[in-house]
Amino acid sequence: MRRLLLVLPVAAVAALLAFAYASFTAERRYYDLVRQGEDALARSKSSEAVEAFSGAIAIRSDRMLAWFKRGETYRARGELDAALRDLRQAVEIDPSVLPALEMLGDVQYDMGRYDRAAERYEAFLGVDDRSDTVLYKLALARFAEGQLEAATKALQRAVVLRPRFAEAYCFLGICLRAADNRADALAALNRAAELAPALLAAREELASLEAELGRPQAEQRHLEALVALDPDRPDRYTALALAYARAGRTDVAVTTLARATERMPDRPELLTALARVWLMVGERGPDRVALDKAIEASARVVDQSPTSETMALLGRSLLLAGKTGQALPWLQRAATRHPVDPLALPSLADAAERLGRVAEARDALVKHATLDGDRAPGALTAQRAVRIARLCDRLDDATGAAHWLERAIAASPGEPEYPAQLARVQWDAGLTEEALVTIGRARQRFPADQTLLDLERRFQASPRPRRRAARAT
Repeated sequence: MRRLLLVLPVAAVAALLAFAYASFTAERRYYDLVRQGEDALARSKSSEAVEAFSGAIAIRSDRMLAWFKRGETYRARGELDAALRDLRQAVEIDPSVLPALEMLGDVQYDMGRYDRAAERYEAFLGVDDRSDTVLYKLALARFAEGQLEAATKALQRAVVLRPRFAEAYCFLGICLRAADNRADALAALNRAAELAPALLAAREELASLEAELGRPQAEQRHLEALVALDPDRPDRYTALALAYARAGRTDVAVTTLARATERMPDRPELLTALARVWLMVGERGPDRVALDKAIEASARVVDQSPTSETMALLGRSLLLAGKTGQALPWLQRAATRHPVDPLALPSLADAAERLGRVAEARDALVKHATLDGDRAPGALTAQRAVRIARLCDRLDDATGAAHWLERAIAASPGEPEYPAQLARVQWDAGLTEEALVTIGRARQRFPADQTLLDLERRFQASPRPRRRAARAT
């Protein structure tokens, strides 16, 4: 019995030693596999890395590191679902490991789950609120959600923490501009350009904003910088040349494009821009020479690149030069080639109407309204609708005319002329009750308008319509 009592402690110690040795061996093997995975990543062997990290997880699934490393590897491979699973596990094991929390937000952002990404970044900032990088990422997520104020606040905190954070100043300018705070946006963007003169995004945004503010010299200065910084992109030269042309500096615009063509002789967009420059000159006044050059340049580029844009340019140049018959087929082709140039359909309507092709003109404008949607300002939308209504009226389509006049009223409700026209169309179509309702509502809204008053009196004095409603054609 005494011998047994002596043997038991010895056995227990041996078991403990065996357990400790096994644990030590497993721990060492775990970290060896993690290091193997890291070495494989350094050699761009992601499959080997995943295999090594998976082996480590099989040994010690309760440790965060291998889960994090495998999640990082999956993200680098673009396998976002797998990365999300592993990073969630890593964070669940140890929520205090900030790199895992940050990367989990990155994966959520990559997957387009911007609200969840923002939650992860905010959780990170709850532990460490002095990370300017995570504040920047939080701003990206909030901006993608459409939360401009939250994005702006995050960026303002980021630039306080890092006063020379040029990218954050640039993004802050974008957010402020989106919020229609153009003065502060300009200041932030200028600060970004000052800190990082080669930051293309800041220069692009500054050029656009200066153009919007009606400051052509400042716009040109930034576009010139973009050409100098990024000389192998033809769109840099075309943007600069068109800015010169808008400012009346035609010779400089042409020289800029000629220089670009010498550098990139096979780029049709440069010749397209040249045609645009000459067309802009021709549109300012009766300049036959400029229009001939626009026709020549656009004809050449159509041979190289027959897109809707280039065919519309040729058609518009011919139309402005008074060659309506020649312009029409080019504009017809431009209107059916996708993507359709924004000016192809209105120009087709102009040409068709001049040639007496009223239905074609109406159809072109209706198609333009459908493609344009709600993007055009209300006044322009209303003017187009009124023109369509006028063409419908010429085709004895009273129903169509009334429909488009109603759309004009909806687009520009502050204009009394449109309900007056609608009332006339309804009255002439025999829709007396509708005409009286229209004029009554308009008189309530514009009680001092003399045209509406005269129409109301005429309708009341002569309640019988002059003709019956015509059937739409």
